[in-house]
Amino acid sequence: MSDRQVTEAMIANIEPQYIGTIKQTEHFFYGSNGALRKLRTKIKSKYPKAQFELEEGSMTVTIEARVDAEDLDELYDDLSACVGEAAIEYDGYGVSMCDLGPRKKRFEAFEKYIKPGECFAFALPNGCFGHGIFIGGSALDGHIFDFSRLISKTPATPDAINHAQSLYRQPVLGLLDPKIVIALGAPQEKASYPVMINFRVPFGVPALPEEIDAFGHKLGLAEASSDANFLEFCQRLQQAGMRLPNSDDSDKYVLETATINRDGKISWAPHSGKLYDFTVHHDKLPFLTVYASIENITEALVGSVDELDLLDKVS
Repeated sequence: MSDRQVTEAMIANIEPQYIGTIKQTEHFFYGSNGALRKLRTKIKSKYPKAQFELEEGSMTVTIEARVDAEDLDELYDDLSACVGEAAIEYDGYGVSMCDLGPRKKRFEAFEKYIKPGECFAFALPNGCFGHGIFIGGSALDGHIFDFSRLISKTPATPDAINHAQSLYRQPVLGLLDPKIVIALGAPQEKASYPVMINFRVPFGVPALPEEIDAFGHKLGLAEASSDANFLEFCQRLQQAGMRLPNSDDSDKYVLETATINRDGKISWAPHSGKLYDFTVHHDKLPFLTVYASIENITEALVGSVDELDLLDKVS
């Protein structure tokens, strides 16, 4: 199938009202960090408003574009030309039908405001405060947080946060704006480093929208793959004791271990264990690599849906 045929197939699956509108396109590149940084410079010179998520060996580039076959093809050709002869794999792109979400916002480095092992608070819509501990990380390697179930009328003390029950069974990845949290300092009982945390990383071919829609139809939900219905689809899956398509086999995931040193820097490495060694009890299963935001943590604490927990359980 040619590049143009791929684009036309994608356009065919987009609802007609979105054709011709400006949406976010996400482009996926794989290679060495040095090569990806050089590519980032090239793309930035052509698309000054592009946003970049550079991780170990991969980079996601977000660019606004018109949802039109010719415009998308032109953008694809431009980015392919930027890659040129570099040892980088351009693994295609996707079009997001939703507005710019919290994970795509560009925040200042969290570690410049709060040190690893320190606590913070954030305002909730009910006038109270939620809390967390920054475990460590960077913009390149990701940030890891231990969110708390503790809710208080005023920001709690670091010691109270340190001894409170965690929101999840382990620290999770997150992307938070450091300017909207309140730095509270470190508890008296200092965290012990290095910290090693296992994560469950999906790989391979994800479920296609039509596969998700077919599952949704069985559960009485139309257009389950749409942004508006996807969380409800996941809730119905959980209630039915089912999982997302392509999630049932352990070979759809790999285990990665994040090691955080005393300075808060993260190194990632494959875990030597097998996924099925963890699956006897779900509470032993390494958490899925989904990103927390202030918005979905707030919803988990005082709203009706815990998005991270839900995605973790049905994936």
